Amino acid sequence: MQGDHLILHNVKVVDRRDVHPEHPTRVKIGDLASLVGYDLAPAAADLKAGRQFSLTLYYRVERPTTKNYTRSLQLISPDFGIVAQRDDEPQEGQNPTNSWQPGEIVADTVTLDVALDAQRGRYTVALCFYDSLAGFHRLPLLDDHQKPIPNDQYVVLDVLIGP
Repeated sequence: MQGDHLILHNVKVVDRRDVHPEHPTRVKIGDLASLVGYDLAPAAADLKAGRQFSLTLYYRVERPTTKNYTRSLQLISPDFGIVAQRDDEPQEGQNPTNSWQPGEIVADTVTLDVALDAQRGRYTVALCFYDSLAGFHRLPLLDDHQKPIPNDQYVVLDVLIGP
């Protein structure tokens, strides 16, 4: 304290509430966290070219890290490629992974814009976390049986893009 000034440090309020996502999952994201579920809006039946949709991903933090990982979410088809993608730090950079605390629940809402020229057909919404400062190395992902997920990219859901 100098004179009549007091210097305060940043304080993080940690959300530890129990969540009940519409679609529960159990995917381990390295040693960092687990994806415990997601909510989708609008419903998958309403996805169309040129429209937006949002996923709220719920992570339960397991261990702290000093790294700022990037979350990548892609809408992709083996026939048509990537028609929507969003790579950000969680919560649009407002809650980077290096600030996560064990037991914290992170609700990360991601809005994807489906390309105007997206073809009708089946797509997957795929999730991964990577370190942009270490050659874009992905965090390993494990399924609910502790088996590695191919390419360290989790298929959150399958969708049909309609007319």
